[in-house]
Amino acid sequence: MVKLSLVSAVAVLAGLAYSQCANPVQRPEIRSLSPQDRARFIRAVNQLRENGELDRLSNMHVEHADTIHGHPRFLAFHRQFVNDFARALQRADPGVPFPYWDWSLDASNPAASDLFKDSYLGGNGAGPGDCVQSGPLANWQMRVSTPHCLSRKFNNGDQISPFWPPEALLSMQNTV
Repeated sequence: MVKLSLVSAVAVLAGLAYSQCANPVQRPEIRSLSPQDRARFIRAVNQLRENGELDRLSNMHVEHADTIHGHPRFLAFHRQFVNDFARALQRADPGVPFPYWDWSLDASNPAASDLFKDSYLGGNGAGPGDCVQSGPLANWQMRVSTPHCLSRKFNNGDQISPFWPPEALLSMQNTV
């Protein structure tokens, strides 16, 4: 009986792994959002900040960062984390778009990305604490660990060091 249940469970899981989702969610690249959808997304994230959900998710990420990043469980953790974030956004605003950033488009000069313009998420932090002072996230106060401003510090002054190009990552993946 136990053997049959285990075999059945494995068969069901294997079927799920190889099946297609009936209605997969199509996430838009952030630059493809209309100004209205971008504002809607920012409002939903702000609602999560105001109701404490963003703190809960941020705390979860901070608490597990050392045991997740650089480990085999990285992808599984982040897939669940992204799904949790998406569900929280949907509770704040059903139907709000949940974009992704195609960083490969900006790999050679990340700081020049539209993402860091005032019309998206604002630029590099400034002043004491490297607080974000431009864009819709300007002057946000966060409560993760200790109260502080939302900070952003590019790793090369006013620039961000280039990312590995996708071709190099693919080469490393194929040789490891």
